[in-house]
Amino acid sequence: RTRQPALTVLAPGVSVAGVAFHQCGDYRVVGPGVILPLPSPRADDAARGSGGAAEDEEVCCVRVGASGTLALEQCVISSTRGACAVARGAEAVLEMQCCRLADGAAGGVMFDGAGGGLARTDVVRCGRFGVLLAGGAAPAVTDSQVHDGSGDGVAAAGAGTRGSVIDCQVFRNAGAGLRVSGGADPRVERCRVHSGYGAGVVVEAGGKGLLRGNEVFGNGGAGVEARDGGVLLLEGNKVHSQAGHGVLVSGANAHLRDNEVYGNALAGVLVRLEGRAEVRNCNIFGGAQSGVVVESRAAAALSGNVVQANGQCGVEVRDDASVSMLENVARCNGHMGVYLYNGAHGEVRGNDICNNGMSGATPPLSFSPHVPPAPPPLPPDHSPRQA
Repeated sequence: RTRQPALTVLAPGVSVAGVAFHQCGDYRVVGPGVILPLPSPRADDAARGSGGAAEDEEVCCVRVGASGTLALEQCVISSTRGACAVARGAEAVLEMQCCRLADGAAGGVMFDGAGGGLARTDVVRCGRFGVLLAGGAAPAVTDSQVHDGSGDGVAAAGAGTRGSVIDCQVFRNAGAGLRVSGGADPRVERCRVHSGYGAGVVVEAGGKGLLRGNEVFGNGGAGVEARDGGVLLLEGNKVHSQAGHGVLVSGANAHLRDNEVYGNALAGVLVRLEGRAEVRNCNIFGGAQSGVVVESRAAAALSGNVVQANGQCGVEVRDDASVSMLENVARCNGHMGVYLYNGAHGEVRGNDICNNGMSGATPPLSFSPHVPPAPPPLPPDHSPRQA
């Protein structure tokens, strides 16, 4: 987008149109409602600028609205009442580079339908979110850290919200490291999401997303969780060392391809509550419990995977669940290579099941060999994307 002519703000409390803020050095912006870049300031906007906003995120330290453009470099921004920064509107642009956003009571930075992004920025100890993409926003968040927040690290919400999160570290947040919901569809690549108190990544409530080439580890809940109607494409990631499940699919659709899932305290991959999962060419190993578990009317299609050295079974299919297992390897697991409970059904064909602790495959007499329903095909914009 074309920026307005650059203006430099030298003191807080200035209301201007189309402001650009460059080369700030150690300039520190504190307090609510510092900048209101509006084409034609109005009385109610001025009231918001003085701290009269009803919503916490409006009582912010830096605000870009309407057709305003703001570029911040080497700034330190904090807000004891609201968010550190908010950019709202399809024509608003907020760009931050080499900044530090700290102690935002309501959050770090929100892009609500706005453009711009973050680069080499540290977002720390913020409230409900570190970085929030909403309202159809599509910013780029690159090479930044989002950590030690009391809510989610990075959140994307709302239909039409896309954007990208690339080469970032998201860690030690109280909520999810990354949360996608409400039809948002971001791209997350080459990030490290770790040491959170909840799940590493949550895709829920119609959220979508491509996660490729990330490392998700050491989180208090599941590493990656798709639930309640979410659609997840997990491609080429490492998901390991969680206190919960590696990948949890609960009432959602998931496509897992070329991932390594290992060393998790619970199941490597758990599919439940009518969830649908396609798991292809993954290496699932070294978990304390079973490698893959399918239960509660869920269905999974497994092909070309290696499921090995897990503490319990390689693949465990419980009552009323379905599985299609074609040309997988299940070996060196503590109990059975494949265990099918009474009431489970599906197809197990062309697999290498060997060297497991108790036996190879155990299909009970009630096993019904028919292929389970697969997850719905990905829409065109979710086909595997090339780098």
